Amino acid sequence: MTSEPYAWDEWERYALAEGIDPGLASLCRSTIRDAYRHHWKGHAYYLCIGSNNLTELARRAPELCARLCGLLRETDGLGSAVDETTGETFELRNCLTELEGEAYL
Repeated sequence: MTSEPYAWDEWERYALAEGIDPGLASLCRSTIRDAYRHHWKGHAYYLCIGSNNLTELARRAPELCARLCGLLRETDGLGSAVDETTGETFELRNCLTELEGEAYL
């Protein structure tokens, strides 16, 4: 009896076949897995699961993709991201707006 492959494993195989760096593909795989398992909401979920955006970001702006995946994982889908100065919670669209000038979003 074989189990069905997880979506994040399938994504990683696809990314590697597309020539995405193995380290970045692994980081993105972990990010997608967290999005599924931790039930991320809104933009964070859509970025990882509901679109091809993460694939395109990894392909076109790998350094930005790695930074974004790190941020998403550190904050569990931005659910716990707080500005230490103001105490306000970050929203994904605000983070992407700040980073937009650095890559092809």
